[in-house]
Amino acid sequence: MRVASLVALLLLYILTSSDAFSFKMRSLKHASSVGTCGVSELGYQCYLQVCDNIAMHWSLGGAPPSLPGCSYPAASASVDAGSPAESGALNISAEVIHIALVTDLNGYVAMSLPQVVEVMCPADSVIAFIHQSDGMPSVGTYILQEMNAVPDSSYRVSDTSIESNDKGLRTCFSRPVAAVGKAGTMLSLYHAVGMNFAAALRTSSDLHQHVMDSGHLCGGLVQLVAKSIPGGEFGMEDEANPHSAVVSHGVLMILAWLVLLPLGVMSARHRWLFPASNTSASNSHSVALWFTVHQALQLSGIVLFTIGFVLPWTMFGKQHGDSGQEDSLMKSHGIIGITMAVLTYAQLLLAFLRPKPDARYRKWWNLQHWFTGRSALVLAIINITIGVQVFHEAWLEPKAYWYLALTMLLALFLGGAVFLEIMRYRKAGWQQLPAQDVSGIPVSYGPGFVQMKSMPGGSRGQRVATSEESSFMLPYTLDDPHDT
Repeated sequence: MRVASLVALLLLYILTSSDAFSFKMRSLKHASSVGTCGVSELGYQCYLQVCDNIAMHWSLGGAPPSLPGCSYPAASASVDAGSPAESGALNISAEVIHIALVTDLNGYVAMSLPQVVEVMCPADSVIAFIHQSDGMPSVGTYILQEMNAVPDSSYRVSDTSIESNDKGLRTCFSRPVAAVGKAGTMLSLYHAVGMNFAAALRTSSDLHQHVMDSGHLCGGLVQLVAKSIPGGEFGMEDEANPHSAVVSHGVLMILAWLVLLPLGVMSARHRWLFPASNTSASNSHSVALWFTVHQALQLSGIVLFTIGFVLPWTMFGKQHGDSGQEDSLMKSHGIIGITMAVLTYAQLLLAFLRPKPDARYRKWWNLQHWFTGRSALVLAIINITIGVQVFHEAWLEPKAYWYLALTMLLALFLGGAVFLEIMRYRKAGWQQLPAQDVSGIPVSYGPGFVQMKSMPGGSRGQRVATSEESSFMLPYTLDDPHDT
């Protein structure tokens, strides 16, 4: 028990202190009614480095930029009319907003207004790119749905321009402040607005999977009514990266429920694979090897599950639940996850309350241990499958690779289980043997259980196990993984 606990604690320390949980993402600062921004080198009223490699420039009201490169004449737009002593985007009654996006990639750049901040879709989006077929520029409005960017004609952008070269892409456009796309999100000047930004490399297709690093993918809250302050760097505050946290959540759950915990179950089920214990009854402090391995695997799996279970509550932010946009698939994923947690921690608690093998209520403990563990495992397989679909819909991520990994792990687990059952049957048949406690010392079952002695001879149906067979045979009942 001590060895297994130390292994679990060491694993927990390594995981929580490693870079796996230092994923960070830039998140736009939630400002007050009047925010702050930087001075735009393009002559706009405000500037913000939204991602490490995507900059946003904007002006509220007035004329669109008149010079090439989406720029204004020097100092023409940086001072708000009616506010000569202050500069910035301060016109809260503006009916139009002029926006420029600049990135170092030359495929496309996109700005979207999502229903839920930092969740990719559904969202109203403006995407700018150069058509690969004819080289014509395109700056248009779209609604993001699942893996598709569908053109949205419910509103239009005007005064569009785009420049693309080896150094990156620059685009600008104007849109009515009150315009609402098919996703139903609004661009408000009275409070911070949730925005997502993405950029992509140029490929043979116009619209494709964007880059996933935080330099070219970010989201958060932008205060569009803002005062510009010279000399400062205005960008994002460090905040947990929902995408990286979601990926970590999925990987941890897969490792826990499709690797460690199934191996722990199999180590108990097929403990005949481990060397027989040479301990005697006088050495009560020795623990059977199979039981140590079983504990280490199960506790390590529970540690990974616990970390993965905590991530949505600590690092996903308000992308689910608080928006009122939760769909049935996400709700099901959450409910099943909580059910798994209840079963898992109940199993852990009851493991420390395990009766002795010859105790009166041991068979009922074995029954609940068997049922609880396998129910949690089945629910985990279902919930991981649901989780991949939720991830696919929220982040536009391909799901084929995840499902391929799940299929391969399940095939290995089920194939290994069938192989070991066949091997075990060939060695010993379906006969029962005396139980062993955690020290490997034979103990007696309670009433109604059959014990077999190591004796040669006997006819089929009456023959008892030889000593060689005894090392391979285990009870083939609900009790067999837990007779310790």
